[in-house]
Amino acid sequence: MFNNKIEIMKKIIIIPAMLLLIVIGSAFKNYSNPQLIMAGESLSNGKKLPYVNITVVYENKHITRYRTNKDGECVFALKLNKEYKVIYSKPGYESKLINVNANVKKDFDKEAEFFYSIDLKKTSEAYPEPKLVATLLFSGSKLQCNDELALMASKEK
Repeated sequence: MFNNKIEIMKKIIIIPAMLLLIVIGSAFKNYSNPQLIMAGESLSNGKKLPYVNITVVYENKHITRYRTNKDGECVFALKLNKEYKVIYSKPGYESKLINVNANVKKDFDKEAEFFYSIDLKKTSEAYPEPKLVATLLFSGSKLQCNDELALMASKEK
């Protein structure tokens, strides 16, 4: 009978401890995944434009939506080894599209940041089709930006 109590006590302690270790391990695993951090601002004629919608699309599916703050700023992360379309839109303003290719070498284990400034002009259309303004290529060793998007700075952590 005494041995049964010890066995029950072991199960009461060991099972929750194992579950806790699994949860902690998965949290560290997700934290250590390298990402491309997109940080920037939205403008209109050089002035900060608040509350711009940012839609991230992967494989022609809506993934997630962000919104710039009252100062037109927003920071979000993209997982590496994927290709994205990032659409900036606001009713009454032109919509802009950035193609992001975040395919990197398998041994890349850093985090990279991309700082941008995107300018949306007023338009008479409520929701115009997005205009491709830039292609961002991130190879894991360098960041390239083609077209009109202002590449302010980029760095690896």
